[in-house]
Amino acid sequence: SADGVDPAHLSRVRKLAEQAARFGLPELLQAQRRILAAHEQLVTRKVSEPLLLEILLIRLLRPRAPRAKH
Repeated sequence: SADGVDPAHLSRVRKLAEQAARFGLPELLQAQRRILAAHEQLVTRKVSEPLLLEILLIRLLRPRAPRAKH
């Protein structure tokens, strides 16, 4: 593009922003903490890679409890 930004990159950023908008800040921060913890375990080899990724996916993808209405 004329401004030097790759249109494919902008499309990916837009898609990620749309996906992130489906979650509240507390949920995103919790996911970030879980991913960081998994990364730390991966680098220190406390858990096998396949098992670690399986556990992380289960924690990130399990159904969320319904939010309380205010």
